[in-house]
Amino acid sequence: MIIVSYKEKNQDFWSIMGYYFANKQIRKELPYIIDENGKIWVIGFQNSKEIIGFLSYKILKETAMITNCYVNSHFRKKGYFKKLISYTLNNKLKDKTKIKLAVKHEYYDFFLKLGFCISYRKGNYIFMVKEK
Repeated sequence: MIIVSYKEKNQDFWSIMGYYFANKQIRKELPYIIDENGKIWVIGFQNSKEIIGFLSYKILKETAMITNCYVNSHFRKKGYFKKLISYTLNNKLKDKTKIKLAVKHEYYDFFLKLGFCISYRKGNYIFMVKEK
């Protein structure tokens, strides 16, 4: 897997990610997918064109908020997301004292094993935090 980070949203970024922002089926899985100033996207590629998955994060002082975690259906349950999140935590966010994220109930155990704890629950989501 090749992992690339996009801080600046140039034409390359939009030609790669536009499909995910516009696809109705993907928006059912990621109803809150949005880009905004300061958001950094981490994208895993199978080859130069095929996306395995992605996530985004935004840094506010010493806290990072991870959002938009997604893996294409034919790459799921093969360990790719674990590589993507591990890369992000160990390389991009290693100096952050607090990392937050919101996950659906079915992903709770996965993030618990990565050292995240429950902060609170709201609707279909569990808000988790990892502090150093």
